Amino acid sequence: MSVTRSYSPNGLIRPNPDFYLCCGHFHATTAAKFFAVVFFGICLVVSALNVLFFGIDKQWISIFCFFYTVYSTILIYGVFLEKPMFLVPFLFIHGALSAFLIVVIIFFCTFGFATDVVRTHHAENQPLRELYGMHHLNPDDEDTQTIVTSIALFTVTFSYIMCTYSWYAIYQAFKSFKEENRTMLPGCELGIVATNDDENENEKN
Repeated sequence: MSVTRSYSPNGLIRPNPDFYLCCGHFHATTAAKFFAVVFFGICLVVSALNVLFFGIDKQWISIFCFFYTVYSTILIYGVFLEKPMFLVPFLFIHGALSAFLIVVIIFFCTFGFATDVVRTHHAENQPLRELYGMHHLNPDDEDTQTIVTSIALFTVTFSYIMCTYSWYAIYQAFKSFKEENRTMLPGCELGIVATNDDENENEKN
């Protein structure tokens, strides 16, 4: 947890309010640990499903699972051991993912509703039509197209919100860890010993 320097005689260290999230209910490190565990859990689920349904035949999925496992492990290590530099890969990759998702949302909202791109895509994309057929849906029905497209837009928007908020939580934890690394033991700051007399003078001022 990030701290502010305390010069009290009992050596108490006060939490830094700058790194609280959700209207002050959670500290950034708590949120970071939550998201780190969630991403690692997703990694385990995806890897298990890959082995269950595809085995090792789908090489590109296995490669993705391998790198995602390394990625999640680095995040877990960085968050729980408070190593800020191990959070940098997450910040770069998740930041890029958030930017990509917002572009997708803008595309959906701009071209999906203002043009016939959705109808054209449903008419020309054969794998998509086969997917509709597997679920006994009519790909040419406009109501079905609207419902499916709206669900897809909602899913992408929700993913963007969670991705962006998790990035913000990890970023706040990153700053918290960096500040904590600069914070020395209670009563000390960059090699300068602060005595109780210094605290009394601060209280008088």
